Amino acid sequence: MPINAVFFRHFNDDDRDYLARTWLLDPQPDGETTQRPSRRKSRPWNGRDFYCVLDRVDQPDRWSIARKYGLLSAGGGSRYWKPLRHLIPGKRVFAYVGGAGYVGIGRVTGEMAPARAAEVEIDGKIHPLLDQPELSAEKWKNAASEDPDLTEMVVPVEWLSTRPIEDAVWERGLFSSQHVACKLRDENTIRTVESAFGLDPTSD
Repeated sequence: MPINAVFFRHFNDDDRDYLARTWLLDPQPDGETTQRPSRRKSRPWNGRDFYCVLDRVDQPDRWSIARKYGLLSAGGGSRYWKPLRHLIPGKRVFAYVGGAGYVGIGRVTGEMAPARAAEVEIDGKIHPLLDQPELSAEKWKNAASEDPDLTEMVVPVEWLSTRPIEDAVWERGLFSSQHVACKLRDENTIRTVESAFGLDPTSD
C-alpha cells in the first residue's frame, strides 16, 4: 500500500503564527504518490560473463602464470579470493590487468581450489602447480600455506583467446573495477572485447 509522510514547521512573525506543510513525496490528484527513482539500478546480467582482475601492469607475473597454465588466481586474504567462488564451470571470464586493459577471454572448467592442490598439464603429463619454476616468486611463497590469509586460490580456465599485456584491449568507456571478480553487465564492453579478440558473439 502507498505510504507518504508530511512534515510541519512552525514560524512566528511578530504576532502572527504560521504552519508550513511539506510532503515527502508529491501527492498526485488521484491520491497516489510519486516514487523517487532508485539511486542504484543494476543493469541486467546475461547469466554468463564475469570480469576478473589480475594485478597491475607493473606486476605482470600473475597474468603470465594464468596465461601459461590456464588458471585465474587470487591470494593475500579471503576477501580477495572469495569472489572466485562465483566462477563456476561453464561461465565465461574476461581477464583484466590494471593499468593495461583486457588480456584474455576464457571459459571456466573447474571449481575454485587451493593452489597447493592444483595440477597442470605439461607436455601431456600432470604436475603439481606449485612445482613450476615461475611460482617461486615472492608473492607465491605462501601459496602452500593452509592459512586462508596467506594461501593462493585458483580457478582452472580454458583460454579462448589471450594477449600479452602490451597488446591489452582498452578504450574509454570500457568497464573496469577493483573487485577481483564480479558479474560483467556492460554489453558495450562485452561486444568490444569480443570483437577485438576475434570471438563470435553468438558462441557460448
